[in-house]
Amino acid sequence: VGTVASIAAGQPTACQTANGPDVTVGSLMAAANGNDTTGNMQNYTATGGFDAFSMGTYSLNVGKVWVNWFQTTNQHPVIGQNCFKYKVVNGAGRFEQLGQSWLKHGFFALSDTVWCPVCTSTDGTHLGVGCSDPYTANRNGGQSGAGPKWQVNAHTGAFTYPPANPAFSGTMARRLAVSTADLEPSSAAVRFFGEGQYVSPDDALAGNQNNNVSYRELTVAGTTDFTFSFTAGNTTKRELPAIKAWKTIDPSVTETTFDIPSDGRIIVSSKATDLGGGTWHYEYAVYNMNSDQCIGTFSVPVPDSASVTNIGFRDVSYRDGDGIGNVNIDGTDWPSSRASNTITWTTSTFAANANGNSIRWGTMYNFRFDANVAPAASGNASMSTWKVVNSYNVAAQIPGAGSPTACYANC
Repeated sequence: VGTVASIAAGQPTACQTANGPDVTVGSLMAAANGNDTTGNMQNYTATGGFDAFSMGTYSLNVGKVWVNWFQTTNQHPVIGQNCFKYKVVNGAGRFEQLGQSWLKHGFFALSDTVWCPVCTSTDGTHLGVGCSDPYTANRNGGQSGAGPKWQVNAHTGAFTYPPANPAFSGTMARRLAVSTADLEPSSAAVRFFGEGQYVSPDDALAGNQNNNVSYRELTVAGTTDFTFSFTAGNTTKRELPAIKAWKTIDPSVTETTFDIPSDGRIIVSSKATDLGGGTWHYEYAVYNMNSDQCIGTFSVPVPDSASVTNIGFRDVSYRDGDGIGNVNIDGTDWPSSRASNTITWTTSTFAANANGNSIRWGTMYNFRFDANVAPAASGNASMSTWKVVNSYNVAAQIPGAGSPTACYANC
């Protein structure tokens, strides 16, 4: 498995550190030379309650072997993009996903020398060792050639080609669209982040699929038709998914990375916030980087004597016939239940609905509640995979087993 450099663009790059091919997002693209001092962003006019944008991406091969880039087969990378938002709501911070794009299919690899001192150039059917390749925001936002995510196994890199191609219309279709109700101008308390991800079969076969995601902070301006841009002075956080921005903003967040055996990577972040008056808010974000099994259940232990209110859930929208059979993946919110000292959220089973609302790769869901119990010194939440059900514990901030506070809520 390749070494994860975990560095921002502009810093020294660990070139040829991974055995095999290893494509990553060198930059959520700035300029043609990969420099993060300017931005390459495409904005689209808001319509129908949505706004959309796309970001340029500059790939980088840090492996010791070239990366396949054959455009008319299933041996090339696919590129996805996401948008996230951090905001303090009623005194507690939360980190949510606002939208996701369909996938751009790679078609030709340039041989640019940007970060590595030597690029072994190719004829465009491979990304050479030490080489970089740009896709502009306009190309990444192309609609006609974009494919849905459900046909891609992000852990193995396998996908169907050509991709499903249901009918579409309008400027929002297949692009990184965000509900305008979720948008507002950036500020110290409201911050936005863009994320890019490459999935490639030979990269995955070499075991190098866990460093293929990078993120960068965005600035949002406007009132009804919003403008997205890269935040001045902020660079790409290379080989890091955007969920890691939450702990960067708030170091008291607990962040747990869990690799499902023989499958992909899940990151669970959590935070308990003292709201005063005997009330604590518990906030959880579950991010699926590249698990094909997906997540179908999330549970948090809560003392039976605790009072719990404001139980909440948030997912991300699926649009434009992006599921099996060219219909939308189900957007039904996960219902919650409380039993056996546990609050559990769950979606429909895979057997009941293969288009069910599981936490698929490249998506992040939120779970939250208020309680009159302070957090425990340590503890675990739990989650279950969806396609084949297996349960796993993950370290998280959970309500403690001590006595509930005498004062709760309306004190």
